[in-house]
Amino acid sequence: MAKTPLLRISALVIALLASVPIASAQEPDPARPASSGVTSPVPPTIVEPVRDFALTLAPARVSDGRWRGGILFDEAFRSAIRLSAVEDQEIARHVSDVLLLTVPLVALVDGLATPLAQGNGELAWRASFAHLLALGVTLGAGEIVKRVAGRARPFERDCADDPSRHGCDDSDIFSSFYSLHSGVTFTSAGFMCSMHAVRGMYGNVAADATACGVSLAMAATTGLLRVVSDRHYLSDVLVGATLGFLVGFFLPLAIVPEIDHAQATPVTPQALEGPPPVMIGPTFSGTF
Repeated sequence: MAKTPLLRISALVIALLASVPIASAQEPDPARPASSGVTSPVPPTIVEPVRDFALTLAPARVSDGRWRGGILFDEAFRSAIRLSAVEDQEIARHVSDVLLLTVPLVALVDGLATPLAQGNGELAWRASFAHLLALGVTLGAGEIVKRVAGRARPFERDCADDPSRHGCDDSDIFSSFYSLHSGVTFTSAGFMCSMHAVRGMYGNVAADATACGVSLAMAATTGLLRVVSDRHYLSDVLVGATLGFLVGFFLPLAIVPEIDHAQATPVTPQALEGPPPVMIGPTFSGTF
């Protein structure tokens, strides 16, 4: 008989624990209204399948998505530059998605094709490996931080008034911090700057500086579009840009050694036909 109170208490605790998921399933989150069933006419972007696949690889969310609103100058900057019409925001988002694919692709082609054209196969694979590794670090770290932070995207506050608004049913609505669009593009921009501004891959100061500057401009445009489209706060973009650039800049420098342009052997049609003619200086300067 002495064990009866203990058994009753244990049964009560088990019943309470079992009721928690049932209660939470029956009580919807008041901050995120249910969908009204209205289908948005806006088609999915080209990066959404990749995003959904990445979300399946990331760890389960630790935060319950209660970090809302901006910090410091976020709200003032958002009010100043975001587009008011949802349709215009979606156009800006699509453009940022295109840049998300374009900037890394340009950096990948440049890091592979330029050394091969110079006859430096080792540099080609080292640079390509360094770039892909940097992108992997940025994507992996970013998805983990997004899951842990659980910051609501800026437009999420509008979903209470308009549940049918495009994006309110997205699985990543609490993935604002930090901006992986900015992180990825600035990782590739950092790679371009490390290979050109430091390693001098083109062998021409003006051409190398241009490659670095253009890639930075494209990455900055991507980050700005994420705020204009109301997908991120400025703080999300700044953190993603800073971390991405640091990874993209310093990691390749640890893998790619100094480039000796004097030993470069450009691949030309004459090289395929027979011994190349005697030339003074590198012949690839300013051609890329």
